[in-house]
Amino acid sequence: MPKIVKVASGRRPSPGFNKNGKPKKGAIIYKYIPNPDYLALTDDYRNNAMYRGAFQCDASDRRVITLDNGAEVNTTLLKIGEFDVIAAGIYSFRDKWEFGFALNEELPRSSRYGENSSQLIASLVSITYPLKKPFEQDPFIVFDHLLELRKNS
Repeated sequence: MPKIVKVASGRRPSPGFNKNGKPKKGAIIYKYIPNPDYLALTDDYRNNAMYRGAFQCDASDRRVITLDNGAEVNTTLLKIGEFDVIAAGIYSFRDKWEFGFALNEELPRSSRYGENSSQLIASLVSITYPLKKPFEQDPFIVFDHLLELRKNS
């Protein structure tokens, strides 16, 4: 069940007239509102429900990235290894300040750049609640895993 729904809230002003002289209907104006069916659920049910969503995980501007194999790509995607840990805010799931933490190298890869995709993080990353791998609620579990990986490499 969606937490928010799209509803028509009116029309834009008429863009002109039809051949018969009557005003044309303006484009529909939409707005997003909380889903009344979702709001009707008990707080206990909403706090223990399963949620799914996605977050954008890329740079704001295009830039040229040199990949490990020497290839250069002009992209907004982030390269594997550009940061260590991501903290994805999942406030909208349960209206609580919560985060899903994951290691950079465990995030899904892009499929846009063929053989070079394995070095680039997907721009849209799925996340659920309860959290599933690669996400953890406790950042120290992720940091310990990162330290272990660094120690072994």
